[in-house]
Amino acid sequence: MKRLVWLLVLLPAVALATLDIQVESGVAMPWRGYLQQSGEERTEVFDRGLFRAYLQATLGYTLEDVHNIEVQISSFSLESTPGFYVAAPAEEYFSSFAQQTLRLRYRYVLPPLDRFSLRLGLQGSLFLKGLSLSGSKEYTNKWSDLSFGPAAEIRFSLNNIVSLAIEVEAGLGKGNGFLDLFAGLNFDGPFYYVRTGTRYVMSSSFSETEILSVSFWHFGAQFRASF
Repeated sequence: MKRLVWLLVLLPAVALATLDIQVESGVAMPWRGYLQQSGEERTEVFDRGLFRAYLQATLGYTLEDVHNIEVQISSFSLESTPGFYVAAPAEEYFSSFAQQTLRLRYRYVLPPLDRFSLRLGLQGSLFLKGLSLSGSKEYTNKWSDLSFGPAAEIRFSLNNIVSLAIEVEAGLGKGNGFLDLFAGLNFDGPFYYVRTGTRYVMSSSFSETEILSVSFWHFGAQFRASF
């Protein structure tokens, strides 16, 4: 009986909802990455300019064209080029970094104002990170970071099809923080959109004895279909 009641409650909501499926793909370039341990100098963990492919998927619901709820999953890994880190003749080490992200986002869709449209809300992100160094420097550790913060999307319409889109998300947690910014062109279709642009992601982890700070550029495109 309880299941029937819940089904009767959810059916009207699902009927009024729009399902969105989004995929973003492209290449990522490390910009900065270092490990700071207590009493030691910073250790570089990335080769700047080393491109890697990335992919992230988003599943979302928009209720009554007002309430937007999305779940986003992404994975990124990077390994240094052998022999790159040579600070001294006897020092050579390699790195392997991986990060998985799970993000839950809610945004309220405000009424359009002339050419501007705005969605404001909150997001919560779970980061699972791992770093391994081998060679003249040996280190292995894993982090699990949870953070919360604002999420906003701003669009400026150039015409009926093309608009400039800017997405900003930030989060703070216990000993960690991040900033995620996407800016690009949005091309609207009858039930989809395509965006192309760049995304700058910065993510940092802290503890009492060590700090892992990483940031990288994403150059890619978003493909989204609505049903």
